[in-house]
Amino acid sequence: MTVATQERLDTSVRIHRNHPLRNEFAGKSTGRVYYQSKGCAVNTFDNVLQDYDLSFDRTDLPDFNGNEGWATLRIVNAYDVAVGYAHLSWYRMESGLYEFVGYIS
Repeated sequence: MTVATQERLDTSVRIHRNHPLRNEFAGKSTGRVYYQSKGCAVNTFDNVLQDYDLSFDRTDLPDFNGNEGWATLRIVNAYDVAVGYAHLSWYRMESGLYEFVGYIS
């Protein structure tokens, strides 16, 4: 397979509804564990994407301001082509820890 053919294949792949990444990503949502900071939570979700050679679009990252909120981020492949969207919401509890929920569409 030529490099050009591989690039066309890589840029046409999307995160379908049965893709294992979706379950792994959602599995990092708060359940029994809460996050010390918003940055720690976002890094955890980004590490899951990196396991699949994907990442958040670095030009698309919000500041995650405030004690609660939500953000939608583009997920891109190695060619900076969007292959899906990550939806993150957060809430800072009285303890100072953050509850984070994430899913992919």
